[in-house]
Parts: sequence; structure tokens; C-alpha cells
Amino acid sequence: MAASGSVQVPRVLHFQLIDGMQLQINVSGCSNKRNARVEFQLKNCTRTWILHWGFLYLGNRNWYIPSGEDSSGAKTYKQGALQTPFVKNGDMYVVTIELRDPKIHAIEFLLKDGSQDRWLKLNHGNFRVEVPEYDASNPLPSIPKELIDRKAYLIWESRGRPQSSPEQQKQDYADALTELQNQLRKGISLNELQSSYMNARTKIKAQDDVQPSRPVTPSSYLRRHDVE
Repeated sequence: MAASGSVQVPRVLHFQLIDGMQLQINVSGCSNKRNARVEFQLKNCTRTWILHWGFLYLGNRNWYIPSGEDSSGAKTYKQGALQTPFVKNGDMYVVTIELRDPKIHAIEFLLKDGSQDRWLKLNHGNFRVEVPEYDASNPLPSIPKELIDRKAYLIWESRGRPQSSPEQQKQDYADALTELQNQLRKGISLNELQSSYMNARTKIKAQDDVQPSRPVTPSSYLRRHDVE
């Protein structure tokens, strides 16, 4: 997710699903304090649905499945995911996941129809919920999108400039935002960050002028990170 000014992890997400169903996701707490909580609410639901999900660590695209009993009542599915049935609560169905591992960066999931072999995906891929690392009550200065783009480019540069899918570019952007926020929390000023990454960007531009045969130029990569 990107904006012209700053980017923050949304605390409430809304999705319009099939047959008039609505999914609302409420995120509270933060991973740093080990009190993050994610509540999934299905509204206008007429049948049983199952949350098919897994954790993600920062920089890792593979799902992590914790060992031991999970507070949500989840069961392991083929050792590669967890499945938790939605439980009726008033006029909606709910699943609540409490996170105690500070390394958890996000939850990815699909929805499975409990009565039919049918799956709901987001644009043919996984739904994703980012978990805030720090308490939003301690606000950080707005991070310009251009600075996040530059940091995302440096992350891509450090991986050897591979051909990146749109999903990987979005992940680089999210990782860049997280790293910049962490640096701000360590006491580095926004001006210092801008100066540092501007200098790094200048060096990269000079390298590209010497080696013009790169498959993706810095400017085009930055444009491809302009995620709506």
C-alpha cells in the first residue's frame, strides 16, 4: 500500500466477497510488545467458512506454522498451513488470532468454504494482513514516498537486481518502509535518512551510467514501486 505522503499499517481492513459477504479485519496491539491481536469478522454469511492461514517473518515469503496449540483453535493442514473455522458471534462469524512472537511480520490467508470444495482468494493470490511492529500511539514523522522508493530500490539492488514480480516489488516496498521506520525509532532523523539515501541513490546512478545494459533501470524500478 502506498500514499503520496506516508504509509502506515492499516488497523482496519475491509473486503467485499461473493454473495454479498463482507470481511472486516481489526488489528490491535503490536508485535514488539507481544500483544498483537487480529480479529477476522465475516458478515452476511450463510454457511460455514474456514480461515486457511500462516505467519510470515520479515523478508521471508514462506509461511511459518507454529508448533503447539494455537489460541485460535487452529489445526495443522498438511504441515503447510493452519485452518481455523469461523465461530458464530451474534450476526457475524469470527476468528481471533493472538500473536506473541515479535518476529511475525504478517498473516497471509485464504477462505475455504466448509461445505464445498471452494476457495476465496484475493486477485488469484493470498489475502495479507500486516502486523504493526510498534505502538501507533508513539507517532513517527511522515516518510516521503520517494524515500521509501529509494530504499526499496537499494533492497532490490542488494539482491543482485533480479527480474522482480509485482508481488516481490510490493514486498520490497513494505520491507523498505519497515526498515526506515525502525531507523527513525532508533533516533536517526528524517533529514539524516534523506541525506543518506540521496547519496546512495547518486552513487547508483553513476554506476548505471557506466553500465547501461542493466535489464531494469533505477527510474523504471522506482516507477514500478508506485503501488496504488
